[in-house]
This record gives sequence, C-alpha cells and structure tokens, in this order.
Amino acid sequence: MTEEEWKILDSVGYGNLFPLELPSTLKKKIYVDGHTGIERNQYEDIVDRVSYRTLQRKFQSFCNLKAIFEAYGEPDVVFILSWSGSEKIFFEGLDYESKAEWYEHGLRAVYLSKTHKTKVIWTSHPNKFRYLGTNPQKMCQYLSDTYKALTGLH
Repeated sequence: MTEEEWKILDSVGYGNLFPLELPSTLKKKIYVDGHTGIERNQYEDIVDRVSYRTLQRKFQSFCNLKAIFEAYGEPDVVFILSWSGSEKIFFEGLDYESKAEWYEHGLRAVYLSKTHKTKVIWTSHPNKFRYLGTNPQKMCQYLSDTYKALTGLH
C-alpha cells in the first residue's frame, strides 16, 4: 500500500458491531477450571443467561448505522469486518440497498443509499482472510481497492 493509503487507514475510527461477546465466541474460549481441573468454556460461566440475552437485545440499539451517524456524523465509508450480523438491524430505518454487482460470497457486500453519502463495505472477519491464505495487508488492499472503485479514486 502507498503511504497515502496508510494515512487514510490511520485516520479511520473503529468500533465493534457486537458490544457484548457473542455466545459462539465465548464457547470457543476454553480453559481448565483451577478448582476442579475440568475443561470449561466462558459461556458456561454466565450464570444468568436471561440477563445476558436481555443485555444483548438492549445493546442492539447501538449496533446500527444510525448510532454511528449520531455519534460521528456521516463518514465516507463504514467497513464491517464480520460476515455475521443482521442487515435488518444494522440498516434499520435507513434506505440502504445491497449492490449485487459488488457481491462476492463470504468476502464482500456493498450497500449504498440514495439519501446518505456513507458507503458500507461488509466483509469477513480478518481471520477468514488468514484462513484463505492471505494476510492483513492483502485484506486491506482488497478493501482499499473496493473503496477506490466505489468513489472513483485512482
């Protein structure tokens, strides 16, 4: 990547689409209980799962593009680095549409609006790119190329 491209990346703010750790992630975090010697996962440690699910529902109001607009205004682009997540929740109340010509299964989806300038590039988690035999720089280049093509930058 060029120095200019790195400067652009350096100016990007970031957040987490999922403010609470997902159950699927917690179930992967295995440890040995120091008292019993039994293998456990962190999801098993959640004693009050009803409250956990209640918190998840409450946090949904922060897991959408409207919340980003309220906090930061309308950025030029939002990258979502997780193929999971709900489009319906993320775009709730906004007029974003998926652009089929930009879709690559499991790698990229692009969403544009007629009333908002922000372009949304939804892609897989960086671990997926590593699994495919690539590296973070190639992933960034792929996303940078997508953004440049969308904005007409060269």
